[in-house]
Amino acid sequence: MIDPKDLDYIFDNVDFTEIRNARIFLTGGSGWFGKWLTAILKKAGIEFDVLSRTSTGTIKGDVRSFCYPEKKYTDIIYLAGESDIRHTLEFAKKCNCQRFLFGSSGAVYGVTPP
Repeated sequence: MIDPKDLDYIFDNVDFTEIRNARIFLTGGSGWFGKWLTAILKKAGIEFDVLSRTSTGTIKGDVRSFCYPEKKYTDIIYLAGESDIRHTLEFAKKCNCQRFLFGSSGAVYGVTPP
């Protein structure tokens, strides 16, 4: 659950000027980071679409087999875990995005033996 006080703290301490006019495409919107980022972008009034395998996204689909929209995005934020990123990189090139942010977690290292 996202605490509104945490969001207020972010807005009191982060300058959103650089991305105020951005159009962002976010993958992995149903994960922990994705939910937070969605809440932040929404509160900041930034235009964005969220691709998610669950109903939490504005666009339902999977990064590995999704037919990407014809929209142009200035930024792509990839939080879709260990999925195949090539499809999303091709989409970034096609829509001439200015920035591509790849977010990862410790899951990429696999399970460590006991």
